[in-house]
Amino acid sequence: MVKSFAILFNVYQDNGQWVSECWSLPGVASCGDTECEALKNGWTALANTVLAYLEAGQEIPWVAEAETVGNG
Repeated sequence: MVKSFAILFNVYQDNGQWVSECWSLPGVASCGDTECEALKNGWTALANTVLAYLEAGQEIPWVAEAETVGNG
């Protein structure tokens, strides 16, 4: 079985630091000195989180795109 997901990141500046939050998987976030570094670190955090779920035999709690970008 093949599954596909849209991965959404919100990248913004906060107190001089760039932050990336993965809206597609709750709790995944990272930061960096530049926008690019924050996004790169966000992808690394996402990969490590997915790997941890898989290694633990747990289902990955993806958030549906409509829930992610909707009004609440």
